[in-house]
Amino acid sequence: MAADVQLGYTQPGDSNWARLVNEVVVEVIEGCRRRGSPADPATVRTLVEREWAGFAGARVQTFLPVLVGRAVQDRLRRTDDG
Repeated sequence: MAADVQLGYTQPGDSNWARLVNEVVVEVIEGCRRRGSPADPATVRTLVEREWAGFAGARVQTFLPVLVGRAVQDRLRRTDDG
């Protein structure tokens, strides 16, 4: 017997997507502050949205907030070190 599985997609314009993006932006900014490197919220939002767009076709999007947050933090960390 096959189980019915529904894949949840979060896309721009979706209220769930907006909420998740906001959460990731806040987490990235807080992470930057903990490292002593304040980040511009507008820049962080732009980076989060760009990174998220790279996963637009992903079939499973459950872990996207974590993946996107880590990718943006890594990018900002490289910029600070570089």
